[in-house]
Amino acid sequence: MGLAAVSVTVTAVLGVVGWILMPTKAITWIFVIGFPLLLWAFLESAARGSTEAERGIVRMHRLMVAALALILSVDMGMDLAVHAGLLGPDGGLVEQRFSGLLKGALFALWGNHLPKLMSPWSLEREPFDWQGVHRFVGRTAVAAGLGLVVVCTTLPIGDADRAADIIIVTACALAVGYKLLSVLGYSGRERRST
Repeated sequence: MGLAAVSVTVTAVLGVVGWILMPTKAITWIFVIGFPLLLWAFLESAARGSTEAERGIVRMHRLMVAALALILSVDMGMDLAVHAGLLGPDGGLVEQRFSGLLKGALFALWGNHLPKLMSPWSLEREPFDWQGVHRFVGRTAVAAGLGLVVVCTTLPIGDADRAADIIIVTACALAVGYKLLSVLGYSGRERRST
């Protein structure tokens, strides 16, 4: 059983416990239980019958699913501990700061590793500029991760939450936008060459 499977299982168990203890947040618990499970199942199905290079990419994505599940587990574990009275009211503040630091560190580590992934396609068959996109997204993720660490350690918690949301949404929008531009550029190049 791999790290992603263990992390997703722990997250699902914590989600079920949270749903039982705090049924008023049922939608949140359903998302927390279902999203990592569906993502992990998708990756496992994608790994079947793939080439060695594609399996390397799937391994990287499994680590990302494990990191996501870890972040969700920390968030849920602290929420459950506060709800159960194991932590005082300040425990929620500690959890928010710790979760922000963890997210920032994982973003930065992922961004640092992303440009090192090799393309599973030959240069002529790439559907987009693999290396260019991964370099851009890697730099964006490192900057976002460092930004998360800074705002979670320096700003008041309410401001830090809002700033963290803005940083994450901006980084994701930039990454997706850059990749879409690359895909569109490559599809236009193929049409012009035929």
